[in-house]
Amino acid sequence: PASIEYQVRHKNQTKLWLRESFQPKYDDDGTFVPYFTGKLENITVWKEAEDHLQKSYEKELQLRVALEKEAQKRIYFTWALVHELRTPLTPIILASDALHSVAVDNKLKSLVNNINNGASELNTRISELLDLARGEVGILKFVHESFDFNAVIREISEFFMPEIRLHEQKFSVKLESGLPEVSGDRGRIKQVVSNLLENAIKYSGNGSEINIQTALAGQEFLFTISDSGPGIPEDKLENIFDPYRCGNELHPSGLGLGLALSKMIIEKHSGKIWVSSVKNSGCSFSFTLPKV
Repeated sequence: PASIEYQVRHKNQTKLWLRESFQPKYDDDGTFVPYFTGKLENITVWKEAEDHLQKSYEKELQLRVALEKEAQKRIYFTWALVHELRTPLTPIILASDALHSVAVDNKLKSLVNNINNGASELNTRISELLDLARGEVGILKFVHESFDFNAVIREISEFFMPEIRLHEQKFSVKLESGLPEVSGDRGRIKQVVSNLLENAIKYSGNGSEINIQTALAGQEFLFTISDSGPGIPEDKLENIFDPYRCGNELHPSGLGLGLALSKMIIEKHSGKIWVSSVKNSGCSFSFTLPKV
């Protein structure tokens, strides 16, 4: 059989799509009979739907290409920005480290510490900015392995103890024993826990209480960190994990990148992260991770 498709104009001036089909005729013993059978169909609706589908596909393709170009521009801009910021920052950190090692006056040492801490804080924010940009365009790298989750918590807690003592905060860690190993990127999970603990230390205030707890909830690990600080206003909770926002109106400094990055990392591990808070009664951040 053969067919052709063509367009005609109706007497009412509308355009129609027609399809003509032809098929040779054979008798009972398979001998060709010198004539054809044919069929004429109005395929206008089908053609219009096909044309609409093709245009939609082309539009989607153009939009995807445009978005990919914008994403590449964004990551290139971020890389350039990070380079420009880190170029002068690196010698500041190195110089302050060297100066601290030779300073003998306590007041001078304190000033050097302030310089070093400020530069290190800025370096952390720069790293978060780059990681967030990588994550948004899908190129943030993860190295999956099995690891002891409680060991990570102990390691981070020990690292932050000097700062906790400096703020005269009460700190407790309750780790459920016998937990199976976690499957994920140890470094990235450590980054999330560090960010949450650092925020609790920074924003809950001197003399506050900070509690960390791990548990097994069904087929998932549950991590919770709570504090007795001023809490987060209810109208800020909804957007607390959005990038470039700061959730705590009492401490408006910062871009709010850490929580956005933490959410991205946890969700890449098929987990969930959330916050609960009552103003002036502290807040609690929790996240889950699947078992191995």
